[in-house]
Amino acid sequence: MTTKAISNEVSLQYTYNGSTVVGTFNITINRVLDHITATTSRSSYPYESTIDPTTISVTSYYTDGTQDHPTNFTFTPTIAQGANASANNTNVTVSYTENGTTKTASFSISFTKVLDHITCTNSKTTYNYGDTIDTSKITVTAYYTGGGFVSETVSGWSLI
Repeated sequence: MTTKAISNEVSLQYTYNGSTVVGTFNITINRVLDHITATTSRSSYPYESTIDPTTISVTSYYTDGTQDHPTNFTFTPTIAQGANASANNTNVTVSYTENGTTKTASFSISFTKVLDHITCTNSKTTYNYGDTIDTSKITVTAYYTGGGFVSETVSGWSLI
């Protein structure tokens, strides 16, 4: 994106002993970045997939009332993942810098984990006939895909 500026010619006059002369010089007035907004046309991604920057739209607003749509912004995170395996959304923060001024905006995306498989461990493996299986001794770990693997210990399972 090219920084837009206004070039102006400034005139001045000087009078000495009844004689007035006019001089000119040029100045450049840069517009000043006030704030930005950021949106996305894609708000859901598979877990640990790369966020597509072409789906992000940034609008920059300036103190002179103009606006633009820069494409040279940055954003974090670039991978759709949460703070932990149970999370299913995260905020994406977009930054844009112009003339040394940086502004940020954010939006939320969700991501989906797809259950791939589970593993089961049981700390009590020997029972007598007629005993009830002690479910408190069983640990179930679920493994999800969606661009990468993530695992977590889960509850809510049942014996079949």
